Amino acid sequence: MPGLILLLVIALTACNPPFDPSREPATVAPPDPSREPATVAPPDPSREPATVALAKQLAEQAARQWLKLMDAGHYDATHDNADALFKKAITRDAWVERLRWVRKPLGERKSLSLISAEYTTEVPGAVDGHYVVMQFSSSFENKAKAVETLTVVRESDRVWRITGYFIK
Repeated sequence: MPGLILLLVIALTACNPPFDPSREPATVAPPDPSREPATVAPPDPSREPATVALAKQLAEQAARQWLKLMDAGHYDATHDNADALFKKAITRDAWVERLRWVRKPLGERKSLSLISAEYTTEVPGAVDGHYVVMQFSSSFENKAKAVETLTVVRESDRVWRITGYFIK
């Protein structure tokens, strides 16, 4: 294979959850009906360390589960467990074929270590939302060193799903 093994699918989602006060913990007192209601902006997770830490934790769990499916050769399940726009960007059959061509030759995974996880609300070319961009150092039976980058998004159902995958 060429020096770089490259697989990139980024389907950045327009399905990010709007702020829904009925699903978020109350952070302000209820409005006084005798006064004009105030407009309250949603909390900014990038300014709340505990929320960012939780987002990274949940995104990492989703990423590791997704990679386990890939390692087990369940390529169709990785497509099924990706976000909505990922599925629209590439058909299940095309995704499975690409993984058979790129991932399968690498062989069994030997190691997986998180290098970085960055929470962001902005990803180029996508609507604002809740994203975690993660990099993992990996080694495989037939490739000693690789870096896998996953972009994980929180969809409107509040579930973290893969929206992008890149390996080199």
